[in-house]
Amino acid sequence: MVTGILSPNCKLEVRILDKHSGFYCNEIQLGQVILNLVLNAMAAIGGKQGTIEMVYRRVTKQEFGESFSQSNWEALDPQFELFGQISITDDGEGMEKEVVDTIFEPFFTTKGEVGGTGLGLSIVQNIVASHRGVVTVTSRPGIGSCFTITLPLAEDPKLETGPVQKAPSWPLSGMEGLPLLLVDDNLSVLKVLQKSLSRQGIEVFATVDPFEALALLKENQFPILITDDYMKGMHGLDLAMKAKLINPQISVILLTELLRREIVEAVQATIIDEYLLKPVSPFELFSSIRKAKPSNLNKH
Repeated sequence: MVTGILSPNCKLEVRILDKHSGFYCNEIQLGQVILNLVLNAMAAIGGKQGTIEMVYRRVTKQEFGESFSQSNWEALDPQFELFGQISITDDGEGMEKEVVDTIFEPFFTTKGEVGGTGLGLSIVQNIVASHRGVVTVTSRPGIGSCFTITLPLAEDPKLETGPVQKAPSWPLSGMEGLPLLLVDDNLSVLKVLQKSLSRQGIEVFATVDPFEALALLKENQFPILITDDYMKGMHGLDLAMKAKLINPQISVILLTELLRREIVEAVQATIIDEYLLKPVSPFELFSSIRKAKPSNLNKH
Protein backbone atom coordinates (compact mmCIF):
# COMPACT_ATOMS: atom_id res chain seq x y z
CA MET A 1 0.00 0.00 0.00
CA VAL A 2 2.70 2.50 1.04
CA THR A 3 5.45 1.51 -1.38
CA GLY A 4 3.14 2.08 -4.34
CA ILE A 5 2.82 5.81 -3.62
CA LEU A 6 6.44 6.62 -2.75
CA SER A 7 8.18 9.33 -4.75
CA PRO A 8 11.40 8.23 -6.52
CA ASN A 9 13.43 10.53 -4.26
CA CYS A 10 12.07 8.95 -1.06
CA LYS A 11 13.38 5.71 0.43
CA LEU A 12 11.25 3.72 2.87
CA GLU A 13 12.87 1.72 5.66
CA VAL A 14 10.71 -0.62 7.76
CA ARG A 15 11.87 -2.11 11.06
CA ILE A 16 9.80 -4.49 13.20
CA LEU A 17 11.45 -4.66 16.60
CA ASP A 18 8.95 -6.94 18.34
CA LYS A 19 6.47 -9.67 17.51
CA HIS A 20 3.12 -8.20 16.48
CA SER A 21 -0.08 -9.86 17.72
CA GLY A 22 -2.61 -7.37 16.41
CA PHE A 23 -4.30 -4.15 17.48
CA TYR A 24 -7.85 -3.51 18.59
CA CYS A 25 -8.65 -1.54 15.44
CA ASN A 26 -10.37 -1.27 12.10
CA GLU A 27 -7.71 -2.39 9.62
CA ILE A 28 -8.92 -0.08 6.85
CA GLN A 29 -8.93 2.97 9.10
CA LEU A 30 -5.47 2.22 10.52
CA GLY A 31 -4.17 1.80 6.99
CA GLN A 32 -5.70 5.16 6.12
CA VAL A 33 -3.87 6.79 9.03
CA ILE A 34 -0.49 5.27 8.12
CA LEU A 35 -0.91 6.19 4.47
CA ASN A 36 -1.73 9.76 5.39
CA LEU A 37 1.31 10.09 7.67
CA VAL A 38 3.59 8.71 4.95
CA LEU A 39 2.12 11.19 2.45
CA ASN A 40 2.81 14.02 4.88
CA ALA A 41 6.36 12.74 5.39
CA MET A 42 6.89 12.74 1.62
CA ALA A 43 5.58 16.30 1.45
CA ALA A 44 7.98 17.35 4.22
CA ILE A 45 10.94 15.89 2.30
CA GLY A 46 9.84 17.66 -0.87
CA GLY A 47 12.00 17.26 -3.95
CA LYS A 48 15.26 16.39 -2.20
CA GLN A 49 16.55 12.89 -1.49
CA GLY A 50 15.14 11.66 1.79
CA THR A 51 14.30 8.69 3.97
CA ILE A 52 11.07 7.70 5.69
CA GLU A 53 11.53 5.21 8.51
CA MET A 54 8.61 3.15 9.83
CA VAL A 55 9.23 1.32 13.10
CA TYR A 56 6.98 -0.98 15.12
CA ARG A 57 7.65 -1.88 18.75
CA ARG A 58 5.77 -3.08 21.83
CA VAL A 59 5.74 -0.90 24.92
CA THR A 60 4.27 -0.77 28.39
CA LYS A 61 2.98 2.40 30.02
CA GLN A 62 6.24 2.70 31.93
CA GLU A 63 8.15 2.99 28.65
CA PHE A 64 6.27 5.94 27.16
CA GLY A 65 8.56 8.76 26.16
CA GLU A 66 8.61 12.45 26.99
CA SER A 67 6.28 13.22 24.08
CA PHE A 68 3.42 11.88 26.21
CA SER A 69 1.51 14.77 27.77
CA GLN A 70 -1.07 14.61 30.54
CA SER A 71 -3.85 14.71 27.96
CA ASN A 72 -2.25 11.74 26.17
CA TRP A 73 -2.25 9.76 29.40
CA GLU A 74 -5.89 10.63 30.05
CA ALA A 75 -6.89 9.55 26.53
CA LEU A 76 -5.59 6.00 27.01
CA ASP A 77 -8.01 3.35 28.24
CA PRO A 78 -6.83 2.47 31.78
CA GLN A 79 -7.71 -1.22 31.32
CA PHE A 80 -4.78 -1.69 28.92
CA GLU A 81 -1.14 -2.20 29.92
CA LEU A 82 0.47 -3.40 26.66
CA PHE A 83 0.61 -1.18 23.59
CA GLY A 84 2.01 -1.24 20.09
CA GLN A 85 3.69 1.83 18.66
CA ILE A 86 4.13 2.66 14.99
CA SER A 87 6.57 5.52 14.44
CA ILE A 88 6.91 7.26 11.08
CA THR A 89 10.01 9.44 10.90
CA ASP A 90 11.19 11.66 8.06
CA ASP A 91 14.33 13.72 7.49
CA GLY A 92 12.40 16.59 5.95
CA GLU A 93 12.32 20.24 6.92
CA GLY A 94 10.88 19.74 10.39
CA MET A 95 8.65 22.17 12.26
CA GLU A 96 8.94 24.91 14.85
CA LYS A 97 7.40 24.30 18.28
CA GLU A 98 4.62 26.79 17.52
CA VAL A 99 3.59 24.68 14.52
CA VAL A 100 3.80 21.40 16.46
CA ASP A 101 1.55 22.83 19.19
CA THR A 102 -1.26 23.50 16.69
CA ILE A 103 -0.74 20.71 14.19
CA PHE A 104 -3.73 18.63 15.31
CA GLU A 105 -6.20 21.51 15.20
CA PRO A 106 -9.02 21.31 12.61
CA PHE A 107 -8.22 22.98 9.28
CA PHE A 108 -4.50 23.07 10.08
CA THR A 109 -2.32 22.50 7.05
CA THR A 110 1.40 22.68 6.43
CA LYS A 111 0.78 23.18 2.72
CA GLY A 112 2.93 26.00 1.49
CA GLU A 113 5.45 25.31 4.27
CA VAL A 114 6.28 21.64 4.07
CA GLY A 115 3.61 20.63 1.59
CA GLY A 116 0.81 18.96 3.61
CA THR A 117 -1.24 16.25 1.94
CA GLY A 118 -4.01 13.81 2.73
CA LEU A 119 -6.67 13.72 5.42
CA GLY A 120 -5.43 16.40 7.75
CA LEU A 121 -3.85 15.57 11.07
CA SER A 122 -6.94 16.43 13.13
CA ILE A 123 -8.75 13.60 11.35
CA VAL A 124 -5.78 11.28 11.90
CA GLN A 125 -5.99 12.11 15.60
CA ASN A 126 -9.76 11.46 15.65
CA ILE A 127 -9.37 8.04 14.03
CA VAL A 128 -6.64 7.00 16.47
CA ALA A 129 -8.65 8.31 19.43
CA SER A 130 -11.69 6.33 18.30
CA HIS A 131 -9.52 3.21 18.66
CA ARG A 132 -8.58 4.15 22.24
CA GLY A 133 -5.11 5.29 21.22
CA VAL A 134 -3.09 8.48 20.85
CA VAL A 135 -0.85 10.04 18.22
CA THR A 136 2.12 12.18 19.24
CA VAL A 137 4.71 14.18 17.32
CA THR A 138 8.25 15.42 17.86
CA SER A 139 10.00 17.68 15.37
CA ARG A 140 13.10 19.83 14.93
CA PRO A 141 13.55 22.42 12.18
CA GLY A 142 16.07 21.25 9.63
CA ILE A 143 16.18 17.74 11.11
CA GLY A 144 12.77 16.20 10.52
CA SER A 145 9.64 14.95 12.28
CA CYS A 146 8.44 11.78 13.96
CA PHE A 147 4.77 10.84 14.36
CA THR A 148 4.01 7.96 16.73
CA ILE A 149 0.72 6.06 16.91
CA THR A 150 0.13 4.24 20.21
CA LEU A 151 -2.66 1.63 20.27
CA PRO A 152 -3.66 -1.11 22.74
CA LEU A 153 -2.57 -4.62 21.82
CA ALA A 154 -5.01 -7.51 21.45
CA GLU A 155 -2.75 -9.76 23.56
CA ASP A 156 -2.92 -7.60 26.69
CA PRO A 157 -3.02 -10.18 29.52
CA LYS A 158 -4.92 -7.80 31.76
CA LEU A 159 -7.92 -8.21 29.48
CA GLU A 160 -7.90 -11.96 30.12
CA THR A 161 -7.13 -12.00 33.84
CA GLY A 162 -8.60 -8.72 35.04
CA PRO A 163 -12.03 -8.23 36.60
CA VAL A 164 -15.01 -8.64 34.32
CA GLN A 165 -16.48 -5.28 33.47
CA LYS A 166 -20.14 -4.82 34.31
CA ALA A 167 -22.30 -4.64 31.21
CA PRO A 168 -24.58 -1.62 30.84
CA SER A 169 -28.14 -2.21 31.94
CA TRP A 170 -30.79 -2.24 29.21
CA PRO A 171 -33.18 -0.79 28.37
CA LEU A 172 -31.82 2.71 28.85
CA SER A 173 -34.30 4.84 30.75
CA GLY A 174 -36.04 7.57 28.80
CA MET A 175 -35.65 5.84 25.41
CA GLU A 176 -39.01 4.10 25.29
CA GLY A 177 -41.24 5.43 22.52
CA LEU A 178 -38.57 7.75 21.10
CA PRO A 179 -39.28 8.21 17.35
CA LEU A 180 -36.21 7.88 15.17
CA LEU A 181 -35.50 7.68 11.43
CA LEU A 182 -32.88 5.12 10.37
CA VAL A 183 -31.44 5.10 6.83
CA ASP A 184 -28.99 2.59 5.32
CA ASP A 185 -29.05 1.21 1.78
CA ASN A 186 -27.65 -2.10 3.02
CA LEU A 187 -30.79 -4.03 3.99
CA SER A 188 -28.93 -6.50 6.20
CA VAL A 189 -27.28 -3.74 8.22
CA LEU A 190 -30.55 -1.83 8.39
CA LYS A 191 -32.40 -4.82 9.85
CA VAL A 192 -29.73 -5.48 12.48
CA LEU A 193 -29.72 -1.84 13.63
CA GLN A 194 -33.51 -1.62 13.57
CA LYS A 195 -33.85 -4.75 15.68
CA SER A 196 -31.26 -3.57 18.19
CA LEU A 197 -32.92 -0.17 18.59
CA SER A 198 -36.46 -1.54 18.73
CA ARG A 199 -35.50 -3.87 21.57
CA GLN A 200 -34.87 -0.80 23.70
CA GLY A 201 -38.37 0.53 23.09
CA ILE A 202 -37.34 3.05 20.43
CA GLU A 203 -39.91 3.63 17.68
CA VAL A 204 -37.77 3.06 14.57
CA PHE A 205 -38.81 4.18 11.09
CA ALA A 206 -36.34 2.45 8.75
CA THR A 207 -35.70 2.72 5.03
CA VAL A 208 -33.02 1.73 2.52
CA ASP A 209 -33.92 4.67 0.26
CA PRO A 210 -32.59 8.15 1.15
CA PHE A 211 -35.23 9.73 -1.09
CA GLU A 212 -37.97 7.94 0.82
CA ALA A 213 -36.27 9.20 3.97
CA LEU A 214 -36.66 12.77 2.70
CA ALA A 215 -40.37 12.20 2.14
CA LEU A 216 -40.71 10.84 5.67
CA LEU A 217 -38.82 13.83 7.06
CA LYS A 218 -41.28 16.19 5.36
CA GLU A 219 -44.26 14.32 6.79
CA ASN A 220 -42.95 13.77 10.34
CA GLN A 221 -41.01 15.79 12.91
CA PHE A 222 -38.35 13.22 13.79
CA PRO A 223 -36.08 14.38 16.62
CA ILE A 224 -33.22 12.10 15.47
CA LEU A 225 -31.89 10.89 12.12
CA ILE A 226 -29.31 8.10 11.93
CA THR A 227 -27.90 7.70 8.43
CA ASP A 228 -25.18 5.75 6.68
CA ASP A 229 -22.45 7.75 4.98
CA TYR A 230 -22.13 6.14 1.54
CA MET A 231 -25.48 5.32 -0.09
CA LYS A 232 -26.62 4.92 -3.67
CA GLY A 233 -28.26 8.04 -5.02
CA MET A 234 -27.49 10.29 -2.06
CA HIS A 235 -24.68 10.38 0.47
CA GLY A 236 -25.38 10.73 4.16
CA LEU A 237 -24.01 14.28 4.38
CA ASP A 238 -26.35 15.37 1.57
CA LEU A 239 -29.29 13.79 3.36
CA ALA A 240 -28.23 15.49 6.59
CA MET A 241 -28.14 18.92 4.94
CA LYS A 242 -31.60 18.41 3.45
CA ALA A 243 -32.91 17.13 6.78
CA LYS A 244 -31.63 20.25 8.57
CA LEU A 245 -33.37 22.47 6.00
CA ILE A 246 -36.64 20.64 6.62
CA ASN A 247 -36.23 20.56 10.41
CA PRO A 248 -33.37 22.66 11.85
CA GLN A 249 -33.93 21.06 15.28
CA ILE A 250 -33.28 17.48 14.14
CA SER A 251 -30.19 15.74 15.52
CA VAL A 252 -28.19 13.81 12.91
CA ILE A 253 -25.85 10.89 13.66
CA LEU A 254 -23.68 9.75 10.74
CA LEU A 255 -22.32 6.19 10.54
CA THR A 256 -19.15 5.95 8.45
CA GLU A 257 -16.30 3.54 7.73
CA LEU A 258 -13.79 6.25 6.83
CA LEU A 259 -13.40 9.59 8.54
CA ARG A 260 -12.97 12.38 5.99
CA ARG A 261 -12.30 16.09 6.29
CA GLU A 262 -15.84 16.78 5.05
CA ILE A 263 -17.29 14.95 8.04
CA VAL A 264 -15.29 16.98 10.57
CA GLU A 265 -16.32 20.17 8.77
CA ALA A 266 -19.96 19.02 8.81
CA VAL A 267 -19.83 18.63 12.60
CA GLN A 268 -18.33 22.09 13.01
CA ALA A 269 -21.02 23.53 10.73
CA THR A 270 -23.72 21.64 12.73
CA ILE A 271 -24.86 19.81 9.59
CA ILE A 272 -24.40 16.63 11.60
CA ASP A 273 -24.30 16.43 15.38
CA GLU A 274 -22.07 13.38 15.72
CA TYR A 275 -20.34 10.68 13.68
CA LEU A 276 -19.60 7.10 14.66
CA LEU A 277 -16.95 4.94 13.02
CA LYS A 278 -18.06 1.51 11.90
CA PRO A 279 -18.26 -1.10 13.24
CA VAL A 280 -20.47 0.60 15.83
CA SER A 281 -21.10 -1.10 19.16
CA PRO A 282 -24.62 -0.99 20.67
CA PHE A 283 -23.24 0.96 23.63
CA GLU A 284 -21.77 3.65 21.35
CA LEU A 285 -25.00 3.95 19.38
CA PHE A 286 -27.25 4.20 22.44
CA SER A 287 -24.90 6.70 24.08
CA SER A 288 -25.09 8.91 20.98
CA ILE A 289 -28.88 8.64 20.85
CA ARG A 290 -29.12 9.58 24.50
CA LYS A 291 -26.97 12.67 23.92
CA ALA A 292 -28.95 13.61 20.80
CA LYS A 293 -32.39 13.11 22.35
CA PRO A 294 -34.11 16.46 23.06
CA SER A 295 -34.78 17.02 26.76
CA ASN A 296 -38.49 17.55 26.15
CA LEU A 297 -38.79 13.96 24.89
CA ASN A 298 -37.89 12.36 28.20
CA LYS A 299 -41.35 10.95 28.55
CA HIS A 300 -43.60 9.38 25.98
